[in-house]
Amino acid sequence: MLSDSQKMSFSILIADDHAVVRHGISLLLQEVMPTVEVAQAWDYDSLMEALDRKRMDLVICDINMPGCDSFHVIDDMRTIQADVKILIFSAYREDLYAPRYMQAGADGFLHKDSENDQIWKAITTVLNNGKYISEAIKERLINKALSTNRQTSENPLELLSQREMEVARLLLQGLGLLEISNTLKLHIATVSTYKKRIYEKVQISNLPELIAVFKNHSGSGS
Repeated sequence: MLSDSQKMSFSILIADDHAVVRHGISLLLQEVMPTVEVAQAWDYDSLMEALDRKRMDLVICDINMPGCDSFHVIDDMRTIQADVKILIFSAYREDLYAPRYMQAGADGFLHKDSENDQIWKAITTVLNNGKYISEAIKERLINKALSTNRQTSENPLELLSQREMEVARLLLQGLGLLEISNTLKLHIATVSTYKKRIYEKVQISNLPELIAVFKNHSGSGS
């Protein structure tokens, strides 16, 4: 829990491309912390501009908004504010994406289906310098760590590395190899290799099949 003095001292940035989500989280924050300073962003550019403009204690950030659908957004935020806390707030499958974004440097991952008390628990945990993922995901990670055969996963997307997942999501957006190369600052031949590995691991041969796999296994539709 936060002390009364702490509740009065935070600046929090809500980054989501849906106004109703930004408004809902703002209301929750202001109900519990009446004097909290809340800023809003709706895409990559407005997110970076907000961080550049004012010091933030916490960013509550969706990952499926223009320019932010990649793990690099964590590093980009910390380039501007090295000590900012980052709570990912996403509709993507928690079991698939929470470990990846935590490994990329996020302080917490929360699914958008969460109840208000769980949202508040995640916010307070991160603001108190803790790390937050749901109890269900903690248990799943423990079970996975104890497993000796990663290939038994029912979700083929779990076989992809961080970078392969980034490339896959950019492929889903319709980007070509050169565009992905520029976005991720990788050689085009390296991107081509990642694409080949993705197809091999997921056992597909074309982009429509990749789209189908993500619809079935990512919980995001794309």
